Amino acid sequence: MRPVSKNKILALYASSHYLLHCPADILIALSILITQHFDLDIVQYGLIVTIAGFTSGICSPLGGVLADRFSRKIFPPLSMLIMGGITLIMGLFGGVSIYLFVSCLLIMAFASAIFHPAGMTTISDRFQKGRSKAFSVFGIGGQAGYGTGPLTVAAFLWIGGGIIKNWQVTYLLWSFPILIMSIIMIIIHSKDPTIGDNSIEPPIKIQKINNATNKSISTAKILLIPTFLLLMLVISVQSFARRLYEPYLVFFLTDIRQFNKTTAVLLYSMLSLIGLPGTLLGGIAGDKYGEKSILIIASALATIGLTLLVFVQKPVFLLLVFFLLALGQNATMPITDSWTAKLVPLKVRGKAYGISFLFPVMFGSIAPTVAALIILTGNYNILFFIAIGLLMLTTLMPFLIRETPELVVESAVL
Repeated sequence: MRPVSKNKILALYASSHYLLHCPADILIALSILITQHFDLDIVQYGLIVTIAGFTSGICSPLGGVLADRFSRKIFPPLSMLIMGGITLIMGLFGGVSIYLFVSCLLIMAFASAIFHPAGMTTISDRFQKGRSKAFSVFGIGGQAGYGTGPLTVAAFLWIGGGIIKNWQVTYLLWSFPILIMSIIMIIIHSKDPTIGDNSIEPPIKIQKINNATNKSISTAKILLIPTFLLLMLVISVQSFARRLYEPYLVFFLTDIRQFNKTTAVLLYSMLSLIGLPGTLLGGIAGDKYGEKSILIIASALATIGLTLLVFVQKPVFLLLVFFLLALGQNATMPITDSWTAKLVPLKVRGKAYGISFLFPVMFGSIAPTVAALIILTGNYNILFFIAIGLLMLTTLMPFLIRETPELVVESAVL
């Protein structure tokens, strides 16, 4: 039986990544309606966002360990099946109880967590050349999903004159294509036994590393790789900065900028969609000019974009600011994913990707609760100034990272 081509696998995983993330930011897009429906204050809403993020962070290393220990082909379809099923439940019964609503969010976070390590390892395995570009295509799928879900909310708000009585319908809408995609993945995976196999990648062209790539590396040793540790620190600080303001962006646009709910949600959805070129450009530029240089440039662009967001008020100009901000934020994703693949051998790469999600997600999950406490002071701008300072820091931190991953891997493995 002929193996599925790597481009078809990439298309399959990018499409699945898209659908997986479509329900993800519906929570933020619906933030005003959900707080009203369940009679939540801003801190309670922040705690829900924190708990969901914390769950995803905790489960990511587990997903990585499972991906390395068992067949990686199991987890992406399983993730899609769980996500489709729980989104269906959310769509039908999510508004009945806050406890059921939060439980569904936690299961959605788990499903997302077990998808990424296995899926990203498979892509890194198939693409020895143009790896950053491949990850940019994969990332575009996820980012498009982050934007499309809230866009669905904006459409229903526009149709309903700013009101969605049954807001759960936005979740219900996405459950069916997700379930269909899970079936497609199962069929394609069953036809190609090499998907998720850890024996396809050729040996690294340094003899000592070549001899070491079949050895198992503990989580502790992965964390002791200096370049990997610094890289995780950079993206963790970026994640904290981003999650300080993003969950409250709809509140900010309605309360401070005085936009109606439909316009605010539409602008929020644009933050993900308008920056899609950044994901692709980041991958292409990373392959051509090196990950370190592009990471510095991307962080600088995000810092400038967020600074302008504090001062720009007109929707048209906000779209331009969002483009700059999202361009910088999105360009970092394929860079860090590709760099991780260079640092860690294939045999334990799923574990490494699980760890690479753990720290950013854990840092990011704390941020919404911290932000909610700051918002209680009545000054949204403090959130942005703190986030701007942190992004400025991440522009400088990559200068400390050495671009000699092969030697780092060797010292960590042997």
